[in-house]
Amino acid sequence: MKRAVFLAAVWSVGLSASCAETGVTLVDGGVARAVIVRSASAGAPGALAADELKGGIERLTGAALPVADAPSNGLASVRLALAGPDDGALPNRVRKLAEKIQHDGFVLCTDSGALYVVAREKRGLFYGVYEILKRYGGMRWILPGPEGEFFTPRKSLAVPEVEVVENPAFRNRRFNLVSAWGPKETPLWMIRNGMSHSDPRYGSLRHLGGHVFSTLLPDTYFHEHPEYYGLYKGKRLPQCGDPAKITEKGTGGMANQPCTSNPETVRIMCENLVKMLEANPDAESFCILNNDSTAWCECENCRRLDPPGERAKGHVSTRFWTLANALIDEGSKMFPDLQFVCSAYQTFQTPPTGVKPDPRALVDYCVHHRCYTHSVGDMSCPVNARTRGIIEGWQKAGMRVMTYEYSNMLPRFEVPYLPLEKVVADDLRYYADRNGAGYCDEVPPKDAVFGPYWQKREITESWRCNFLTHYIQAYFMWAPRADFEAVLDDIGSKFYGKAWPAVRAYRKLLRECYEGVDAHFMYGTANAALGMALFDETRQPRLEKFLDEAERLAADDALVLERVRKEREYFNLTFVKSAGQYRALQSARCVARKVSGPIAIDADAGKAVWRDAQPVTDFVQFLGKGALAKHQTVVRAAYDDANLYLLVEGLDTETD
Repeated sequence: MKRAVFLAAVWSVGLSASCAETGVTLVDGGVARAVIVRSASAGAPGALAADELKGGIERLTGAALPVADAPSNGLASVRLALAGPDDGALPNRVRKLAEKIQHDGFVLCTDSGALYVVAREKRGLFYGVYEILKRYGGMRWILPGPEGEFFTPRKSLAVPEVEVVENPAFRNRRFNLVSAWGPKETPLWMIRNGMSHSDPRYGSLRHLGGHVFSTLLPDTYFHEHPEYYGLYKGKRLPQCGDPAKITEKGTGGMANQPCTSNPETVRIMCENLVKMLEANPDAESFCILNNDSTAWCECENCRRLDPPGERAKGHVSTRFWTLANALIDEGSKMFPDLQFVCSAYQTFQTPPTGVKPDPRALVDYCVHHRCYTHSVGDMSCPVNARTRGIIEGWQKAGMRVMTYEYSNMLPRFEVPYLPLEKVVADDLRYYADRNGAGYCDEVPPKDAVFGPYWQKREITESWRCNFLTHYIQAYFMWAPRADFEAVLDDIGSKFYGKAWPAVRAYRKLLRECYEGVDAHFMYGTANAALGMALFDETRQPRLEKFLDEAERLAADDALVLERVRKEREYFNLTFVKSAGQYRALQSARCVARKVSGPIAIDADAGKAVWRDAQPVTDFVQFLGKGALAKHQTVVRAAYDDANLYLLVEGLDTETD
């Protein structure tokens, strides 16, 4: 393994001759030669980080290093320390290095027979100890859970002289673990791979908020004060949408928004925000996001908040930020260190033109309309030109931007098996080059409790389908300028063993098929569209030939053979099945009748030319996985020497 793979985001500082060292031996011949000294100031997270280092070394070498609160005679020390509280126990050289730590970065440094792991934030201690296990022990956590941990057992482990400061490229590096609850192994995997997770066990602080409008203004006020709530088609409605459905607490309504131009609405929301923060003093951030609906109050005062340009596009950015600014200002008075995050979502993705966003907030841009066939930074993609434009617009407005991704909402078939590993690596490099503040993707966890609705393979096996992509996401969130091929080869060779050369060739060709389609896959693209990747019928046999070779190479290793066969199974359940449906859809013909003269454009379906034309119908739902659309469309075609004419009938029974 090339050392450069692990130093992609490292600040390396050269050692002077006066402090040259021989490093620190941790285990020699299966015997522990060092003690792990935990930091009292790091509390329970520091103790857990020490236990994680001890457990990793024990699994690797069989030797159990003692964990103590102070060094031990006759043993080298691995000192876990927090910069600031533990400065008095740090050598001057280590303390100087610690000044260069940013956010949850860390220092690794050998000095006078001791190895120092230093962080400013408690979570950084975990990243430091895992770096020891990765860099010097060769350990990898490719999948969550014990079966995803890879290493070669050894009897000795030593750390050569080292002096590095390693800082992540992004402050916010996470997955939103959706569709389940109670995951245990997945959050640990995230921390082991340099991501952040809001679990206090790992030194993380709480992240509050989200779709909170109906929490900050409960519907319980509605009967006495309907004027606090949105006006819709002449009626004031609670956020749950129906006065008869208001619950005892009145929270959680997602049908619409309140009346944000009413000063009392704003006052109550600000007051309840402060109460929520007072009840959660350990909060690190608060996300301000609307009720999950595009319905905004239609009263005259609210509409007056919309600048003409926004109103013409159906945007409410100024409305949203007028309220968000008030909430941020009130919350910051009592909690000046709290990080506010405002989502750029739905009809307020773009910067407001009628108000200046509060620069104390981060913008979390929800990239619903981006294309995942291409990287955001691919200048040839016209769809992602819009995404780039929105990011640049926020930056020109003086705001730092992170992105909220939706790779789980792309075309699939029975499982969501997509070769996105290179696209996401290129995305993260692009975001880092533009000083992005963070990255989050919606991902069902590998281990969790999935409710009855989510008990389907496309959810429960989502992580296993896309583990290469998720590993690359985690790695490149920390080190976006790493060598993609080197990182992929590192984990691919460990996971697929002797079969990796063939699997690597298969994945490369699959990526080329996926990225080479003349289409833009995005949130909600119909599943059948994925079949375009195999529309060239020479591609499937070539891909299957690589899988055949991989099975041959893995023939004497049952575990690797099972992994290769899983690739084939997922390939068949997605690309092959979608290709079959796509070809069937392409075979549907719309026969146009030739007419002798022009046809009046009057939408008169009773004319003979249309009565005699062949109707085309049975359109499928956009997100319906092949199910027929609830409201059908009928198309008829005709042409003359100059024009093609289409008569389109939309059979909508709910025109209001």
